[in-house]
Order: sequence, then structure tokens, then C-alpha cells
Amino acid sequence: MRIGMDFGTTNSGIAHYDGAQLRLLPLDPSAPQAAIARSALYLTHDRQLHFGQEAIRRYYEQNLNRPVQLERVHVGEIELTFAELPTFLRDVFIERDVFSPGRLFLSFKSSLASQGYLGTAVAEDFYLLEDIIALYLYSAKRRAEAALNAELTEVVLGRPVCYADDPAQDALAQARMLQAAHLAGFQRVHFAYEPVAAAHSYTLRPDFPRDRPQTFLVFDFGGGTLDISIVRSETTARSYPAPRSHTAPSLTVLATGGIALAGDVFDSRIVRRKLTAPFGEGSHYQSDGRSLPVPAAYYDAFASWQDLLVLQQPQSLESLRQIARSASEPAQIQALIRLITSHYGLRLFEIAEAAKRRLSSAPQAQLQLAEDGLAFDLPLSRREFERLIRPDRRQIAARLDAALCLVARQADGSLFSQPLATPLPPAIPLPTLAQTSLPPARLLPADERLLLLTSRPRLLIRPLSLLQELATIGSRLESFERFAEDAFGAEIVCHFAPLSELGAARRLLLLSRRAHAQTLASDATLQRLQLSAALPLDLPPRVGEPFTLLPWLETGLILLLTDGGRLYRLPARAVADEGALLSLPRSARLQAALSLPEDVPLVLARTDGRLSYCHSAEIPLPDQRPMVLRGALALAPIQPDRSLYALTNQRLLRVPAASSLLPLESGERLLTLLSA
Repeated sequence: MRIGMDFGTTNSGIAHYDGAQLRLLPLDPSAPQAAIARSALYLTHDRQLHFGQEAIRRYYEQNLNRPVQLERVHVGEIELTFAELPTFLRDVFIERDVFSPGRLFLSFKSSLASQGYLGTAVAEDFYLLEDIIALYLYSAKRRAEAALNAELTEVVLGRPVCYADDPAQDALAQARMLQAAHLAGFQRVHFAYEPVAAAHSYTLRPDFPRDRPQTFLVFDFGGGTLDISIVRSETTARSYPAPRSHTAPSLTVLATGGIALAGDVFDSRIVRRKLTAPFGEGSHYQSDGRSLPVPAAYYDAFASWQDLLVLQQPQSLESLRQIARSASEPAQIQALIRLITSHYGLRLFEIAEAAKRRLSSAPQAQLQLAEDGLAFDLPLSRREFERLIRPDRRQIAARLDAALCLVARQADGSLFSQPLATPLPPAIPLPTLAQTSLPPARLLPADERLLLLTSRPRLLIRPLSLLQELATIGSRLESFERFAEDAFGAEIVCHFAPLSELGAARRLLLLSRRAHAQTLASDATLQRLQLSAALPLDLPPRVGEPFTLLPWLETGLILLLTDGGRLYRLPARAVADEGALLSLPRSARLQAALSLPEDVPLVLARTDGRLSYCHSAEIPLPDQRPMVLRGALALAPIQPDRSLYALTNQRLLRVPAASSLLPLESGERLLTLLSA
């Protein structure tokens, strides 16, 4: 079932169309309007998740007037290199509030285009931005599923015309949204430009004139972005579903434009210019017999409620206490200290937003707060507000002019910004996956989830549908996941396996290229990965380069093929928790590995396409003389219920039964064998 979701900076909503009626779903019963959910998450240190209006209520409940105590916490090391000097390692510490019960996330959509913002820590856990958004989408998805009494697998997500002016940052933002949607459990994801979707909605109104062409402008002013579209409606009918009593006109998008400037910026202007005076801005204090203004840096932090929390640093508070002792307005400086330490910063922005809303219909509004030690009552006129946002209005006017000038170019208009959701076939051949730079492995069902092993080494779980979407938009997995790169090289995926093949095993066997083995508890490892959503699981360093991850079957066997063509068989019960499985020559490396539940017939392939057949029981044990097949690079079991395929550098071809030679063409070389 498909839904449409407007994931906004400030508010979000979900709608479902059944072919006759559009229904807004009740996502947040605690909100003034249940169909409009605040884009807010509150994640406690004991991993309790609160959504929407409840998130803000819980934040206030647990944080207002609570004490603050910061402690220095070690979070890692950085490497410092200087010319003509050795490299130094330096410990990195952060200040953490030990009494903090959780973390509130607001306006997190605004960080999507930021290459410098990866995520944040909550207690002992680190959450990527994609994790945070996925948690919100997942919570909204579950509430929508409860309202519809059906599983939701497909979503049309609204996106601004412009996440950022920089095309690379704009692409990053959409890629992050795509990943978050998949992590939230959506199998198919579409993106729609928000103002274009609004234009389609507008044409479905009963009072929309359908007897003549029209050109109209959509001005979508949200919490984080402003989007503009100029749309031309025709009188001809369109084939997409519409309410039965109406005919939907055909639309052409003539121009679009956008800017990352909207309501949140206006709120910040009010707080910074109107609400700093009650907290001492413009007052003075004495230092060394001189009268000095209270530093503006304290009031620059009023730009966001999160910046006010940064002033909880001990050195900042101690400086303010010293200023208060000789201040011309000591009560105002004490009020500033209380504002910082009592977590009232967010309340200032709610007051500013409420006043801004009132100015839409009234010439004047009041900015009011009356709490113990915190009190003000200030007027804000519409004219004064317009003066505060004058630079922003100029930017908006410039973008509007640019959109109007683009009209003549007849920009192509489509409901979807990119055709990401091509139908998934029942199975996806690896030439498609090769575009994501994953190594070849097998034919996979479209709804499969993969466990990826990287060279760092790390483990992560990703849906196969996400990898296909990345290939569709021309993105590589390494850049999408922001894999590490250092002096030893770039992190890559060295192996992947379907979760369906690993879940039944009690333990997993991690092998290095040098045949060093380490067993991992399957249940605990997979559970930790699934709980952490997008966060990869770092593994302790192993001996040698990571090579593969196999299911460890207690009564089964392990087959190992080296790059010199030597083939070995090991009973799984003989594999220790950690240690070398083979004693390899110095230059030897593993070429292929298999984990089998029992002895089976095998096929081995050489680089020139020649095929050899044997039975696994014929393969020698490590203390016996090895079987040597020069040039062998792949092996696969012969199973009655599975077909065998050869993946080459040019194509995927089925291996004929009992064939001794693959029909390779000139310049074609074998990569591996696949069974499906």
C-alpha cells in the first residue's frame, strides 16, 4: 500500500488515497490537530522514544529546572602530523551533562544537506542523522499502519525544490532521505517536489476552473525551506486518479525555485533582536576599573535554542557569574544564567513563533514569559517584524524573480523529481549490483536484506532495494555511506551475504585473506546491528585483511580455495573460536570459501572457463597433501533445486549441466560462479 508523506522541518503529515477519497491520517492524538504531527523526537538515555507533541512535553517535564553537571568524556583519538616531526596521537574529549535524561531533536530535516553534520551521541550510543530521521519516519509509519490496519511498503515523500544551492549538497540531502526511508521499512520510495504536489492538490478543488488554461504560482513557505513553482494547467484530462466527481487537468511545470530560508529563520530573528535585552544585552560591567559592555557572544547564542545549551560549559557560566558581580543590571545577568541552566531556551523560540503567527492576522503581538526569575512582556508590531526580516525578504524576492525569469525556458515538470521507484524484479542479477561496487556473490530476491562486511572491518545491514536505488541515481555505496579513507587506503565492501542465509546459523565465521578465523555469536551480532539501524558495528582488528563471513554450521564443513589453486576441507567442529585455519605460504591468500551443511558434489572454475567436478568428501584435510587445480578461482555446490550461473566481466550466463567449458567470447573472463 502506498501513502504520501509531507516530512516537514516543523510539522509532518501522512495521507492515503483509496481511489475515491483522500484521507489525512491521525499521527498525533496529543496535538491540537491529530493529522498534523510536530517533527520532533525525544530519545531518552534508556532508549525510550517519544514522538511529536509528546516529545516536547517530555523534554520540558524532564529538563526544566533540573541541575546541570558536565564531565569530561573520552571519545577517541586524532592523529597530528607536522613537517619534519613524528606523528602524534592526541586524545579527544567532550563535555557531557551527567544529569541529562535524553536528547530532543527538532528541525533535524534542516541538517540533511550539511556535509559537516554526521550525527550526535545520546548517552553511550551514536546516532547518524539518517538514524534520527529513520526513527521519526518509522514512528509515523507505524501510526499510519494502525490507522489503516494495513502494512505500508511504498511512500511518496515530499522534498523541497532546493535542499541547498550546492548541487552536491542537494544530492546528499536526497540520498540521506532515501536511506532513512529504507531504514524505516519502506520498500519503494518516490520523491515529489512539494510545490508541484501542492499544485496537483490545488487543481482537485471543486472550485478550480477547468474550462480554460491557467498559469499560477505556488509559494510554499515552510519551517526550513521556501519553494516556488510556476505551473500551467490545461483543460485536457489526466490519467492519474482523482476524486470521482472531478476531472484533473493536465499540468506543466514552467519553472521551480527554492531557498533554504523559512519560518525557523524568522523565529531566530525575533529571539535575537527582541528577547536579548531582558537578559542584559546592551548593559555594562566593571573590569580593571573600566566599564565594558557584556560580550555580544553570549547573545549571539540566542540564534538557536541548541546554541544556548552550549553556554552551559563551566567556563562560560563562571565568566557570567563574575560579570554579574559588577554588572549595571545584575538581575538581568542572573536571569541569563537561569535561562541557560534551567533549559528555558526552547521556550523563547516557541514564544517567538506564537507571536509571528498572531502577526498574520493582527497588527501587534506580545512576547511574554512569566516564570520564577524569568519574566518579560514586550510588544512586537507587524511593521517592526517586517523590518527584522528585511534582508530575508530581499533574498526571497530575488528567488521569486529568478523563477519568473525561468518561465520562458519551459522547464520539464513531473510530479516526481527523479524516477527512483522502478519496479523491482523477482531477482536482481549482479551486473546491476556491480554499479554499487559490491563484489559479486549470487542472484538475490528483490526483498532481501544484506549483511555487508567492510575492510575496516565493520558490519552493516542494508536492504537490497536501497542498493538498486543507488545504482539508479548513479551513486556509489562507498560515498553514500561515507566510508573511511586513511593512509592505509579506502574502506570497501569485501563481502556480503543475505540475512536469510545467516540467520539459521548459531555462529558466524569471519575469515581473513590469510585464513585467520574468528567466530561471532550470530543472534547477538545481528540483534545489535538491527537495533542500531544505520549505525555500522565495528569489529576488533583481525589478523590480515577481512575476506568473507560464513555461517558456522556445527555438523557441516568449510571448504577453502587459495589463489594458488590449493583446495582444503575442514570439519566445522574443528574450527576454534579464533586462530589460523591453515598454514599458508607467505604470498598465498584465500581465493574462495564455502560453508556447507554436508558433503555435496562441486564444480570448480578456472580463469579460462574450464570446469572441473569433484565431491567435497574427496578434498583433503589440512594435514594431508592438498588438491591443486592451477588457475582455479571459484567453486560452487551442485544442488538439485538450484541453477548454476557464471558471472563474467560482460554478462551473466547459465552453466550447462555437466559442461567442461564455458562458452566465453574473445576478451571475456570469468569472475565467479553463482547458484540460485
